[in-house]
Amino acid sequence: MATPIAHLRTTRDIEQHPPVVHKPVISSGFATLDRVLPGGGWQIGMVADVLRSPFGGEMALLLPLLATLTQQAKQVYLLAPPYIPYAPALQAAGVDLAHLIWLDPPTSQAGLWATEQIAREPGGAIISWLTHAPSDPQCQRLMRANELGQNVLILIRPLERQLTPTPFKLRLSVSPLPDGTEVQILKRQGAPVVQPIFLQRQDDVVASTVFPVPAARHNRPSLVAC
Repeated sequence: MATPIAHLRTTRDIEQHPPVVHKPVISSGFATLDRVLPGGGWQIGMVADVLRSPFGGEMALLLPLLATLTQQAKQVYLLAPPYIPYAPALQAAGVDLAHLIWLDPPTSQAGLWATEQIAREPGGAIISWLTHAPSDPQCQRLMRANELGQNVLILIRPLERQLTPTPFKLRLSVSPLPDGTEVQILKRQGAPVVQPIFLQRQDDVVASTVFPVPAARHNRPSLVAC
């Protein structure tokens, strides 16, 4: 008996767009972005791949997440940001500095190792800046570690590295604009998102990517590659 055309269409759609695996999420703080993120926010226990433009933009994207988690007394780690975190701006955005830890690993390999170790422990969020995409074995270790620790793990790397594939299920790019931030969903579970998303800037606390005043900084001797 012939297969109905409607059934064939449904089967094809399922093959092209696998069903979304629902996990607990934390809102991004932007309703327009939550509508296109799988599950409606940053998925806990998953790894997100964020590509930043040379002009930054990622802090405007992530500040609501940092504020939400630190206000809940959950630890947020910033590993190897390309600038010094500016404490007054972070506080003005609602971030509780008592729960924000800045780590400055001496090498990129040490940064990856530290990210993996922190991700194994239950906490809040790890934001790790990388100069290149991790190797496939490193990606697999990061995913296993974060599945164990159930954190929000976001890896940030240069936009020009976007052609380097990673197995992470969410990838997006971020670029600053004069009055906000543009986010492009490059990869996600479910149907693709073609149009970029514009995030309106609420104030000027993240207008600069150069933060001259340090927040709490920890350069742990134990956080080195073995």
